[in-house]
Order: sequence, then C-alpha cells, then structure tokens
Amino acid sequence: MITGKFSPPSFGPSNLKYEKLIATNLKHIRAEILYTEHNIGDLSNRFASQRLLNTIQHKLDNVFSLISVTEGYLGEWESDIARSPGLSDASGAFEKLKGQFNREVSKAKQLAEEVKNRPQLPYSDSIEETSTMASIPGSSQIDYNFINSEKSDPDSEVQAIQHFDLVEFDSDRDSLTDSLIETRNQGIHNIRTQIEQDGGLQKLERNLKDSYENSEEIFKDVESLVTTRRRTSRKRRMWLCGISTVATSFVFYYYRFMRAVV
Repeated sequence: MITGKFSPPSFGPSNLKYEKLIATNLKHIRAEILYTEHNIGDLSNRFASQRLLNTIQHKLDNVFSLISVTEGYLGEWESDIARSPGLSDASGAFEKLKGQFNREVSKAKQLAEEVKNRPQLPYSDSIEETSTMASIPGSSQIDYNFINSEKSDPDSEVQAIQHFDLVEFDSDRDSLTDSLIETRNQGIHNIRTQIEQDGGLQKLERNLKDSYENSEEIFKDVESLVTTRRRTSRKRRMWLCGISTVATSFVFYYYRFMRAVV
C-alpha cells in the first residue's frame, strides 16, 4: 500500500468537497502518467538524454505525491460516509472515484518499476542508476497549498502534453554523436556540391524561363503560319471562282455570236 501518507485537512461532512478534490487530483495524475507512458520507451534509445530521465522521474514523483494526498481524501471521505447517515447516498460516487484511483495507482507502480529496471544505455555517457524513484512513494516534497486548495477548479482542462523530442539537431546538438553530426554535415556538403556542378539554381531557373519563352515563340509562329495558310487558301478559291466565271461567260457569248453570224 502507498506509504508516506499525511492527514488531509478536514472539511466536515460534505460529498461535494471530497468529490471535487479527488476528481481534480485524478486529472493531474492521468496527465503525468500519460506523459510517462509516451516517453518511457525512449529510455532504451541510444540518444536518450539525462534530461529525459530526470523529466520522467519528476513526473512520477508528482504522481506518487498526488496519490498519497488523494488516498488521504478517500480515507476521510469513507469515514464520513460511515459516520453520517446523510452521506450514505454518496457511496456510488465514492466507489466510482475509488475504482479510478486504484487503476491509476497500478499504472504508476508499473511505470516506476520499468524506470527502475531500465536497461543500461549503450553509450559511454550513460545515465547513473541513482533514481529518485528508489524510495517512492513519498520521496518528494508535496505542494499542499496547490493540491489542498478549496478553490481548486475540478472542471479545469489539463493542458495538452507535448511529446518529448529526443533528437533536436539545433537545440540538443550535444546529445548527438560525432558520427551523426559528421554525416549530416557531409550530406549538406554533397547537396551544395551537386548544385554547384549543375550550374546552380539560378542557371536552372534561367533555362526554364528560356525554354518557356522559346515554346511561346514557336506557338506564335505556328499560329501565324496556320492563319497565313488559311488566308492564302481563301484567296486561291476566290481567284478560281472568278476565272471560272469569266471562262463560262466567254464561252456563252462566243456561242451566241457564232449563231448570229451563221
């Protein structure tokens, strides 16, 4: 069972106060556990940093501190229900919150055990095995002013948890090995060399522009040629029609003239 318990402040018989305080603590416990679940697998990564381990240990310390406080609230609430007949109708809410609390406690214990038994990191600057979770729970100082405040808002939203980025080439450069840094720099150098050998981006842009302009000029020439041929063909048809009309008229009048002479 969880050790390091303390006596929570007594509010007198009240379902609502206990329910709000326990619900608020459960929200924070779930948030810390969710972060740890998302990142605990990265401790076996070769790029795992001391900062990641410290962050996970701090999250778990907070979880067990909240667990200790919440367990005290549940114990006092259960005692009030047993002593006060007017609170007997609260047993449903009590059992529901207690069940949720027990599930989160099981998750927290499992995560703490995984951190404690993590494998040795495969590089020389490995993280020391001293863990703040060795003496959990109750090894951290609890901020009672925050947790026990009667003004705690149970409906407040838990802020989104940002996944921890293990490899940040700019801000976490020290966590990279020399070989990775050299590989990255060599890749950048190769790209620059290739651009220079090809004449650079400016030359490529000029070639594309020239090709586009040439294609526009060719299109205009073809369009002009088609238009000219159409006009020439129209004129040719008109000339043929005119010559045909003149020839027909000549034959007709010549025929009439020959008949008149005869």
